[in-house]
Amino acid sequence: MSFNSKKIFIGNLPFTITKNELESMFSSFGSIIGVNIREDRLTGKPKGFAFVTYDDDESASRAIAGMHNYSYGGRTLTVNQASIRGSDAKNDESDVDNSWKTVPTLAPSARGKKAGQDGKKSGGTSKAGAKPQATWDHWAGPVAKAPSAKPVPAKAASLTSNISDA
Repeated sequence: MSFNSKKIFIGNLPFTITKNELESMFSSFGSIIGVNIREDRLTGKPKGFAFVTYDDDESASRAIAGMHNYSYGGRTLTVNQASIRGSDAKNDESDVDNSWKTVPTLAPSARGKKAGQDGKKSGGTSKAGAKPQATWDHWAGPVAKAPSAKPVPAKAASLTSNISDA
């Protein structure tokens, strides 16, 4: 697991905490370089966690020792050394199968364009001997082509014309 030894993670924060309150609460442990309270992208409301970056490693260690399990605003704070996003002790790269993370390449029609509108020749294949790519629906996954429309039998066509005449 990769750590930034000068940056600490503070979790379970009250949603009403401000940057100034957090900075004053943690400044007694050392010189603070930055405070970052994470907010929801859509609403702009705090997510309940933040990061504080210190000038040196010792200050960060003192803050972790002094503030972990500290009660503030009716909540017990979690204070740990911040890890680099996406790294996790349970997620050792040698043991994890990342094949599910690959994203399929979309055919022109799946990107909102009709075949031939993407500036390329429409031949059905991109490389010699390559198979055409399947379309991909964001919600349903791979999508099969719709069956071609069948002609309406003459008897059914006459029934619909009688209905429209009435």
